[in-house]
Amino acid sequence: MRPGRAPLLVLAGVLLLACCPASAADTAPPSHGAAEKDKTRAAGLARLLRQTYPALMDQFAPDVVPGGNGYYLISRKDDQAPIPLLAAILVKHPPKEMPFPATLADTLARPYPAGAGGRMPAGGFDPGRTRCIPLLKALYGGSAEAVRANCETVDFLGQSVPFNRRHGASAALRRVAARLKNHLAAHPADTAYVLPLAGTFIWRPVKDTGQLSAHAFGIAIDLNADRGLYWLWRPSPERVTAVRRGYPQAVVDAFEAEGFIWGGKWSAFDFMHFEYRPELLHPAKPHAGSDSAGRPFFLKGAPKQPIIGEARASCAGRTIFRPPQPEDTPWPALSTRRTSLPPQ
Repeated sequence: MRPGRAPLLVLAGVLLLACCPASAADTAPPSHGAAEKDKTRAAGLARLLRQTYPALMDQFAPDVVPGGNGYYLISRKDDQAPIPLLAAILVKHPPKEMPFPATLADTLARPYPAGAGGRMPAGGFDPGRTRCIPLLKALYGGSAEAVRANCETVDFLGQSVPFNRRHGASAALRRVAARLKNHLAAHPADTAYVLPLAGTFIWRPVKDTGQLSAHAFGIAIDLNADRGLYWLWRPSPERVTAVRRGYPQAVVDAFEAEGFIWGGKWSAFDFMHFEYRPELLHPAKPHAGSDSAGRPFFLKGAPKQPIIGEARASCAGRTIFRPPQPEDTPWPALSTRRTSLPPQ
């Protein structure tokens, strides 16, 4: 089978199963053991949030709740949307399409490679670029006005920028500035990669996606754009490689040490971009994601990485399982998506 046909055939099969009657054998519910492992995995994701954002988790009920096609955390506040932890339905997407809306499991599906690694990612490997928007709204504000009210001014190497004060974000940015001040005093040539800053808070979606940017929540900062390429600018491959290799590791380290991830480790690169995402750097992160068989949960791995997990489709309130097929393996863009949501 040609690789380009596999995702289309899987998606067509999902739609057919959802719309057409199926035999009893085809609609057997998942085993009790598999369901328990999914619940355990959801509880692991909730535990990761509780360890990373303890103040937020005080606002949510302690137990994970099944609903729709996945597991959720339910707020104690009537006006707060549930946080989707993981989806029980997996659907294929073309490689260039990002999954919206995303669950917390989506954001962890590709482990973020902290440290000196990750500069040469495989195509489609964008760890952390998929964001769980209900989580970010719960953390930092659900509207432009709410986020703006939560921002405070941070002095970043002589430039004043707005940054969200909630859950330690602005405090972390100040610590980054202190680290960089010491580094740049010893290595002034690296200042050109940092200053002048290109921006922080602005309520807007990611270009051509409709998904809110991390900048919309006041948790992202863009350094000097003249030294940081963006993938939609379509620079030459030679220039991209040069920036990947030449961007100062000490600058990246200063941000990662305080809970920020770098857009230079995405195949859809954004070299000037850093965003505060401590859940992606938490030491408990590797244990938060596993499939129903207990294996590490990397649904969106590198192109040569075998697909782990199962593609599932809902039919008449029951679940149908489709094991991974050999022809699926070259496709990097398999991700979870909820086909129905709890009321929001």
